[in-house]
Order: sequence, then C-alpha cells, then structure tokens
Amino acid sequence: MFRFERILADVDYWWNNGTSAAARGVRRAYDVLPGSGVGFDSHGDDGPSISYAGVADGRSHVLAPAEMWRQGERAGAPRVRRSGGRLLRPHRWAAAPERADLLLVGAYAGQVGGLGLGACLVAPLRVHYRVPLPDAPEDCLARFGRKDRENIRRALKRHDWRLEIGERESDFEFFYDRMHVPTMAARHHGWVRSERRAVALHPLFRRGRLFFLRRDGERVAGVLCRVHEDTLNVRLAGVLDGDSRHYRDGAQLLLYHLLLEWAAGQRIPYAEMSGSRPFISEGLFSFKRKFRPEIVLPGTHFRDKRLLIVPRRDTPAVRSFLRDHPVITADPGGRLGVVYPYDAGRPPRTDLPGDCAGLRGPVELDLDRMLAGLPGASAHREATAVT
Repeated sequence: MFRFERILADVDYWWNNGTSAAARGVRRAYDVLPGSGVGFDSHGDDGPSISYAGVADGRSHVLAPAEMWRQGERAGAPRVRRSGGRLLRPHRWAAAPERADLLLVGAYAGQVGGLGLGACLVAPLRVHYRVPLPDAPEDCLARFGRKDRENIRRALKRHDWRLEIGERESDFEFFYDRMHVPTMAARHHGWVRSERRAVALHPLFRRGRLFFLRRDGERVAGVLCRVHEDTLNVRLAGVLDGDSRHYRDGAQLLLYHLLLEWAAGQRIPYAEMSGSRPFISEGLFSFKRKFRPEIVLPGTHFRDKRLLIVPRRDTPAVRSFLRDHPVITADPGGRLGVVYPYDAGRPPRTDLPGDCAGLRGPVELDLDRMLAGLPGASAHREATAVT
C-alpha cells in the first residue's frame, strides 16, 4: 500500500510539475480534450460579474483571486456556480451572450489567435520568480533594497534567528499540519489549494529539503524545496498556525534571506521562488519583488498556458477592476511586459511598481480605446432575462 501511494504521488508530481517536453505534451493533450475544460459564472452586487472558461487550472489560479478581490474583506467560501456539463466546450461556451461583464479564458498559446473574442489582454496563466545567486553567501543581502536591508539587520539584532534543516518524518508532519495547511487556508480562504500530503511527503520531502526558521528557539516558519539541475525550487511554504504576525515581524523575509544564503553556500546558482498569478496587485508579487528576481514563464505545463482578460460590457465596475489590477502580459513570442489600464477618472496604478528583470514596459492602456463599442450594463440584464 505504501509503495502504491508513493507511485501515485510521483505520477501526480510529474503531472503538475514535470518540465520535460514529454510531460508538457501529455498535459496539453489532456487539457484540450472535450470535457476537460471548465466553465464558471460568478455574479454578485459587489463588483463586476465574472465568467471563467477554459483549462481547469484557471478555477484556482484565476477565478479564485478575482472572486476574492471582488468580495474584498468579506471574502470567504467560493460564490460561483459551475455551468456547462461534462462535454462542455469552454471556448464556445465563453462566447454566449449571457456570460458575465468580464470574461476570463484559460487557453494554450497556440489557441489564442483563433478564439475571436474581441479586444482583450493576453497574460501568462502563471509566472515564476528566478533569483540569480552570488558566489558568496554574505553577498545575498545586497540583493535587497535599502529599506529591506535595514529591516533584516534590525530583525537579526532583535532576535536569535536560526535556519534548521528538518530530516525526520515528524518534522514534515509539523511543517505540513502546523504551517503549510493553515497558511494556505488563511491566504486563500475558501479556495484552498496545495499539494496533497502524499505528494508533499514523497516527491518533495523525501527527495528535497525542508527548512525551518527558528526565532529564539521556536519554529515560526518553514519552506519545502527541491533542487533541480542548477536551481533550488521553493515548492511549499508556511508560517506557524498561519498567523499573520509572523509576516509582520519579518519572519518570512528572514526565512527566504537565510535560505538564499544557504543555497549560495552550496554553490547553487539560482533559486526559483515559486510563482504567482500574473497580476502585480497581488501581495506575492510585491513580496517576491524584494528579492530582485527575473520574472519568467514556468518550466511546467504553465509555460504554454495563457489567460485572456476579455471585457464584455463597459461598466464602472469593469473599468475599476481592470484599473485596480495591472497585469503581466505575454506576446506571441512569450515575451513578458506590464500593462497599466487607466481612464480619465481612474489614473494608472503607479503606486504598484512593476519594474523587474524579464518584464518590458510599463505600458499604459487607455480603457476608452479598449472598451470602445462595447455595450453597457443594460445589455447583460436583457440577455440574462431571455435565457
């Protein structure tokens, strides 16, 4: 039974994290099968109505944050309904007139040109953060900006911080149950997503490295990593009991700083700080930008997946949503950039800096031009009343 569980975990890990052309090809063959895509509608009074259609990954990677942003501080359990059926053809479903004010479509890059959905922004479904490491561990601190360097030095003086390597299965259980799962629940609310326990245990813990950060002797944060070729890949992370105080006191920043020092000391040239959705309004982008990474497409099946952000109606809620969440875009050649939507009453969100290696721009996008010719909110009410 144990061996069978391990084999299933290895297959699961390969399915989601395989970087070979064969792994990506098998995943693509499945993703484009009829019935493998999904369609969800999300309607409410607290922002634009949103529909998602396309590859199944988009439900947690795209629709989840969009719904949480719309609900704001009231965010909790998902407030969406699945539409279509087992043989749903998501891109045809997406074109129906009763779809929402804002349409999000997950597709492969090669499909984008043939969808014919009108004016839209094309983004990678996910981006990763690749950090080049110095030859000497003591030079890692120089990667941070002045303010973060001061915060790290101040925290190091205030407490005794130690990096610990966990090697026993009990260490893994403590990390997974007391740190990772509670942190995911606190961060993602009703949209909790993570690796299954068996996957975290076998392909990750048993073949990777588990690190804890101790503050004055107490474990307060942890991260589970794997080294692949020339890169330390951060896979799972968490703070004790998901308590946000450990972010405010600098524990998470200290953990990654000491982790980068460890990797540099092992002569590992790169660290990949996992990834995020393609919106620079997301807290993960702001946090990981501190390490001065290069923004890259993932090496997994996400490398070839794109997110189309398609306004269907010109409403104040749609305009505010697009303006509030500047997006990392991908051109047909896979080059990444940053786009800041704006209009006369909604200036671009220059308070959200998007300058990172690997990103071109920024480019400011006039919403008056993008949304020209679209119907207003009344057209959606009429279409919905007919169906």
